[in-house]
Amino acid sequence: MIQFHLAISLMLIASILSVSLTVAVDISHAPLHLDHLELAVRDHSSTPTTATPTLPCGEANGTEFAGSNSRWTMLCDIDFFAQDIYPFLLAKSFESCLKYCEEYNDEHGEGKCAGFLFAPDRSNLDNDCYLKSSLNDAIYPSTLHLLGASLLPSTAASTVISPISPATESSAATTSITESIVTPPLLPTPSTEPTDSEKSPAQGGPVALGRVPTVTNSTYLGTSVDEVASQYVSHAPEKPQQLSGDMLEAGINLDLITDYPLASDTGTWTADDSPTHDLAEMTVTPRLSRDGGRGGNINGTNVFIFCDTSTYGEDKNPIFGYLNGFVSSSVAVDESMNALDGGSLSLINSLGQWQDDVGRMRGWVPMTTGEEAFNTAISGQGYRYAVWPNSSPISLNDTHAIIYAPLVYLEVDMQDQSSPRYTSLGNTLLLISIDPAYGPHADRLQNQFFTKDEVNWGSLGGIRGWSANGQESMDGDVYVFGQAETGILLGKVAASKFSDRDEYAYWNGESWSNEMPPATSTSNAFMIDQPADNTFYYRYLVGKDNSTLTINPPGQQGGDIEYVENLITNVWSEQHVLFTVPTPERGYAYAGGMHAGYFGTDDITNGGTKMLCTWTEHTEVDPEKPDSGYAHKSQIIELGWLDG
Repeated sequence: MIQFHLAISLMLIASILSVSLTVAVDISHAPLHLDHLELAVRDHSSTPTTATPTLPCGEANGTEFAGSNSRWTMLCDIDFFAQDIYPFLLAKSFESCLKYCEEYNDEHGEGKCAGFLFAPDRSNLDNDCYLKSSLNDAIYPSTLHLLGASLLPSTAASTVISPISPATESSAATTSITESIVTPPLLPTPSTEPTDSEKSPAQGGPVALGRVPTVTNSTYLGTSVDEVASQYVSHAPEKPQQLSGDMLEAGINLDLITDYPLASDTGTWTADDSPTHDLAEMTVTPRLSRDGGRGGNINGTNVFIFCDTSTYGEDKNPIFGYLNGFVSSSVAVDESMNALDGGSLSLINSLGQWQDDVGRMRGWVPMTTGEEAFNTAISGQGYRYAVWPNSSPISLNDTHAIIYAPLVYLEVDMQDQSSPRYTSLGNTLLLISIDPAYGPHADRLQNQFFTKDEVNWGSLGGIRGWSANGQESMDGDVYVFGQAETGILLGKVAASKFSDRDEYAYWNGESWSNEMPPATSTSNAFMIDQPADNTFYYRYLVGKDNSTLTINPPGQQGGDIEYVENLITNVWSEQHVLFTVPTPERGYAYAGGMHAGYFGTDDITNGGTKMLCTWTEHTEVDPEKPDSGYAHKSQIIELGWLDG
């Protein structure tokens, strides 16, 4: 069985619910919402006690040298496709790159870093060192000058590996270096090489037999278009909560999150609380600019959920508008389904989230009176609390979904607006439903669910494990992803007990445990022992019989076999490029995600082959013009099968 899911780097995972084959799509996110994941976590300014081999390239290949605590075989101008432990590291020298690899093995086990490549010509940039989990499918000559080494097995530490004679090489191998490129032995001898069944996902795993998924079509849809409701709920404004002076000081005060009730003038309206109010016409149609835009299908509605959202009103000057409102979350729905015909998404912003007739928003996720009062009172000074629902919703049953939304404290230097600082304060638990008249609604079930110093389980998204009773029942489990320092962790809870923290269990590498692993967990507990980089990637699961798993829609298989746990019991393929985002005109693309369920039975989450991927980028126009800000963009990907 194959199960598709989405694994996002740095801060989030957008879930793709439960289907058969599992494809992991690694997606980038700029450091906008949470602290940037620091890859170079130690000071590598010191040089290890080893000397860079100085032989000419052809002579150096295959020669042995000693590192700080292991022995290595030199590689020169040889590359290896993918198999990277990290997207890259900043090393500045061959010796520092070697030290990274040795320290990784010290922490994760001998041989987990099978080798490394250093690009000397990039030493003034930020992508010069690549640690490799395996060294398969050598490419030589490489397209750029590379110095590297492969780890010698400890059992062969006394053996000197001789270079292959230049006469055995391809006559087509030419580089800027006049020496012949020599390919050294890269793997143990057949008697010591692990079998396919013994290889771990971190080593690249076995090659799948039979058919494997591959991209067959990719369609760029462009920028999504916003449509604003023409009405709002007319009501008397609430009197804001007043805070004492010591509560308004800059700095983190968790009491503002945990000790205050939810503010009644935040969150969207529903039919249950609006009958006492009349609907009135909007006098201004605001323009929206917002971050993010991940989503999923909830009760038949395609929902897109955003983080920071600004609304701009009209001005007599036709070129400029004015900022009239700002909230940390908003929501929209797609009713036109233009993407089915290859058109840009048209997103409707329902009347339930509008606060007044000039286009100020209530904010989709309810804030506490403490959070709201602090943000209001200290507005403009560079400090605020935010709730950022930045992963796709996880289906709970056929009518509701859940989101574990990160809680964040932000600090910005208001003089130059540079170097914003983001501190994670844990997350909150949201129950999502669809009001027929007022649109998607989020109930904030607990002000704070996982805390500041814990792994924020679910903030990266998750997968629903269905039982044989299908999506109408509350049987089965909810699986949640957790971001550790260098990989993705997995937890689970019975769907009927999702709001009870004490009921969660966590995978420790060998079994499920009620003991929560720390954010510094070792690779034994990782579902994927690798963060992501700036490209959309996918992986698939390989079955225990060394073949690609087959696709089944949700509900057709489940129950006792715990099929979602293939994520940790089966072997991952190497990563493959899903697609590359078109280069933005300004800045960079970030906040990538996958919408779960957009194409119905044709959607990859329902056993089909199509997926809708979205991301955010800065618009290319002058920031003071009406169409400046952030653009929500999308692309359709279709997978097919390639005979292996």
